[in-house]
This record gives sequence, structure tokens and C-alpha cells, in this order.
Amino acid sequence: MGVRLLLACPSLTGIQEWRRLLQAHDGVDLVGETVSPVDTLFQLRNTRAHVVVIDLPSMPNRVPGLVSHILAEMPAASVIAVSADGGMAKAYVSDVVESDLPDGSVSAVLRFIVDRPELIDS
Repeated sequence: MGVRLLLACPSLTGIQEWRRLLQAHDGVDLVGETVSPVDTLFQLRNTRAHVVVIDLPSMPNRVPGLVSHILAEMPAASVIAVSADGGMAKAYVSDVVESDLPDGSVSAVLRFIVDRPELIDS
């Protein structure tokens, strides 16, 4: 069983490519895709996702509001916020920025996941 990942980033350019690459990766189980914050929280409860990929707001220095709701529901989850153009990404754990990813590409997100085997145990 791989890391359960929920895609909740409807603004992301190239979402079809993301979906294809994530589904092809052995270590990732793409458990759903959502288009609204309410649906994201509902799907999170149903899927018990380890990682949730959301849209990064246009003001990237602010923690997206959805992060606190996701982490309240699943405190051990990681949230990765990706800019619409895929040029920037931030990872959140416990409502703080754990790290800036090199970019918002699928490969950067997969590297983040692979570097954290503890995600599967959460």
C-alpha cells in the first residue's frame, strides 16, 4: 500500500498530466480528486489521505485557510500547496511551512513523499 494522495487543486494547469503521473507511480495511491474545500474535507474523511495537494493562493506568504481544516481533521497528514502554474509549492505540517519545494512539479511532490516514509504509517 502506498501513500494515499488526494488532489484538491482545480486551478492547477496540467491536472491531467498530474493525474497520469501519480497513477503510474507505484508508491502513490491517488484516492480522489476534488474541486471545492467542502468536498476536500468530505473526501479526506472518506479516504484518510496521507497527503493532500491543494491550490496555493496568489499571496503565497499566507498559509491557505484550508490547511488548518485539513490538519484539524487529519493531524498527521501533509498538505502541499501548488501554484496554478506549477512554479511554486509549499509543504505544511502542523499548520506551519515545513519546507518550500523546489517547484510545483509532480516530480518535486513525489520526491517530498518518497523522502517521508513515515507518511504511510500515519
